[in-house]
Amino acid sequence: MKNLAKLILSFTVSFIVILVLGALTGLLRSWAGAAVLFPQPDAPVPLAALASSLPAAFYFSLLLGISYSSRRRIPYPVSLIALLVLSLGLSAAASAALNRLEKMSRYEIQAASGARDLPSIPVHPGLILTVTPGNAPTQAVLLGNTLESGRVLSLPGQPLYFEPAPASSGIRQIRFPFREEQSPFLAGLAADFGRSSRGFEAWFEAGFLPFAVYAGSLSLFLISIGCLANISFWPLANLFFGALAFRGILALESFLNTAEIHQILSSFAGRVIPESLINPLIFTVLGILILLYSGLVYLARGRRSE
Repeated sequence: MKNLAKLILSFTVSFIVILVLGALTGLLRSWAGAAVLFPQPDAPVPLAALASSLPAAFYFSLLLGISYSSRRRIPYPVSLIALLVLSLGLSAAASAALNRLEKMSRYEIQAASGARDLPSIPVHPGLILTVTPGNAPTQAVLLGNTLESGRVLSLPGQPLYFEPAPASSGIRQIRFPFREEQSPFLAGLAADFGRSSRGFEAWFEAGFLPFAVYAGSLSLFLISIGCLANISFWPLANLFFGALAFRGILALESFLNTAEIHQILSSFAGRVIPESLINPLIFTVLGILILLYSGLVYLARGRRSE
């Protein structure tokens, strides 16, 4: 019971810490991306970064919980039920809190926008902007102190053209030519977490019961990979193997949540089962198969030892 209480405490703390750290990381990425844009966009909403970090907290806290229960020799059925209830309860509570805060922030933003007009963006005369970057860029030289003032356009192979004022839509947002280095692995991981975040949000908006079905089936699938926590005698290696398996499950979730794949699966199984239960059913069946395989391997090892 003492180890189980420690598991509950460590899982809750890790979930909250990862949720907050993921939100801070997403907020910093949003600020860095907005710093190279002109005109400057609205300030990134912290709630959006917090919502995008929910899948990261869901996955990483389960991974750490499985590793902890393996090292503490907690019986597998007990740890499975505890992790399933904790992951479902904390993710539902976080989604409910984020949904409530998002509604409040939208109301405040609408009230503030209706009370005052947005001021014009001041610039310095002579500012040169690359409107269409590429091999043949089109540059615009601003002549006044605001974006609504006249400008001179420099078209490739053509003389300078004076435009008295921009179009009614105004000048489009332009990205300054800063060099940006991204890791393909981290970019793919961030993209998959973003798709997973949109999936969590859509399932929660559909109702608590659909959200519980989806999050519970995904949690069962992730916990069933706990057999990898005992693949070697080195806990760090087991954690590494578990992280690779979780990365594959995240890619599978992102793949199944795409509109094209969902349409293909619905065309085959839509007449037998509801479309909303296709993905949860896939996760549940895969998790049960892995659990059955782990149980058979455990029984086979026990017989050989006897």
